[in-house]
Amino acid sequence: MKKPLHTRQSLYSATGASRALLHRIAIATVIFGLGLALFVAIALAVHLERATEFDIAVTTFIQSWRSPELTVIFKLISDVSGPFVLPLIVIGLLVWAYVRRLPGKFWFMLVALGGSAISNLILKAVFDRARPDMMTWLIQETGLSFPSGHAMASMSFVLTVIIILWNTRWRRLSIILGAISVLLVGISRLYLGVHYPTDVIAGWGVAAAWVFIVLVAWLDVRLHHLSATK
Repeated sequence: MKKPLHTRQSLYSATGASRALLHRIAIATVIFGLGLALFVAIALAVHLERATEFDIAVTTFIQSWRSPELTVIFKLISDVSGPFVLPLIVIGLLVWAYVRRLPGKFWFMLVALGGSAISNLILKAVFDRARPDMMTWLIQETGLSFPSGHAMASMSFVLTVIIILWNTRWRRLSIILGAISVLLVGISRLYLGVHYPTDVIAGWGVAAAWVFIVLVAWLDVRLHHLSATK
């Protein structure tokens, strides 16, 4: 006996949605692997002291730009991406998701961004790398250097926002502005003298790995829920 037309259409729709989710899970898994590989490669280079020349060359080049005007700009960029301003923006996004009754997005943002912050504290303690002393710091910082907390926070935040906006008309704009902001935050930490380039690059890699493994888990939950409703 043939199934009713509306039932068959629902099954086809569910199957198509499942395939789309599986495709996204595969892509997210690949990006997770790339981010993790980048972090591991940088961590090994730092541990084996194979990154010293690279760190010195890049830092010297960027700090050769120093001027009063650029210092003001990069201090502002660093402040916005720091532990006082960015958390307020994150709280605002969480409140938005809660008020709009979007539990999936709420928990995704909370785990992706909160987990990134916790991971940074753990990794800093594990690697125990002192901050650079190659040139004068233009701001005062405390704590350890590897990986950069600002780099991790900015990358985690930008990727999370892009993922949330992926199916909207704001996707392209979020990618462009996000890429620019992540790059500027990373440069600001080198310009101000408080991080090595490897700190920043490792921060980008591990942040991407974390956000995308959280995305894989989120999509997997959606896939199981979709399969259960077939």
